[in-house]
Amino acid sequence: MKLKKIASLALAGIMAVSMLAGCKDGGNGTNNGGASSDNSNTNSGYSAYVLNMSNAGDSKSIVAADDAKLNAAVENFVKNKPVNFSNMSNVRNLKLLSDVTGKNNADVKVWLAQAARDMSGATAVATGNGWDTVLGVNENKDKDKTAYCIYYISAAMNDDVIDNLVANKIDQIAGVINGSFNPDKEDSYSFTVSATKEYWQVGKDANADDDGVVIGIAVNFEYNKAEY
Repeated sequence: MKLKKIASLALAGIMAVSMLAGCKDGGNGTNNGGASSDNSNTNSGYSAYVLNMSNAGDSKSIVAADDAKLNAAVENFVKNKPVNFSNMSNVRNLKLLSDVTGKNNADVKVWLAQAARDMSGATAVATGNGWDTVLGVNENKDKDKTAYCIYYISAAMNDDVIDNLVANKIDQIAGVINGSFNPDKEDSYSFTVSATKEYWQVGKDANADDDGVVIGIAVNFEYNKAEY
């Protein structure tokens, strides 16, 4: 009987040690998980989401990172509600905001100027495929630079459709710039793509036929000289 009691106590002791070890391993597992997240790539937020949806996401020369300046430019634009347009539901694809509102609209000019201030140091893309020209493909190609563009689409389109259209736009941009930049021998280049979107309620009440979504896309170009 005494031997049974000793055996029971010994078994209880072994189980207690096992449980403590299990808790310790669990704690280490959690810490390891946290450490592994530090080793993730530089892609982040919405920019990474839409880049990963695009074919350009497979390119080693293109990464994604959210841009605080771009976020501010779009947020400030929609917050100020520059104009009250009606029946915008026919805009079913990404269009340059200036094409939708009219290039000479005085109110829009004011807030596009504000966007330019928010994006200080960057150049606005004024035409749909003007990314190569703005980034300076044929001259000063060895100087880092940033270009951006602001697009519009009807709020009648759902988020999945809009996100896919943004990813397609990134593919178009990547096609333009990848087909235009030819680094010197042994040199290379890299692009950082940023994207953001904000709902634009143009009237007092939400209305999918009148309201829209404003999308900002920015590309930072970096030329990397070979080191010998």
